[in-house]
Amino acid sequence: MRWEDEDGHHTGTSYFTGGMTLSRRPLGENVGIVVATITSGDFEGRELVLLSARLTIDPLKCLTSGVRHVEGPGALEVLPL
Repeated sequence: MRWEDEDGHHTGTSYFTGGMTLSRRPLGENVGIVVATITSGDFEGRELVLLSARLTIDPLKCLTSGVRHVEGPGALEVLPL
């Protein structure tokens, strides 16, 4: 994950390990949930939680060519130590 300040300048990079779950909501939208531990950088040791709506995903591509790009709103939270 690449961090930037308010002006868009690169301020550091962190790496994380964890897993992602993709679930379908009642209206048919796909939601991605990532829970991971940050393993390096400014937030090392903290937990990262990312919830995002995957509005452009085509699940059938998972079985063939793979999904290479998704878009949609999301929320990223870095939990305190």
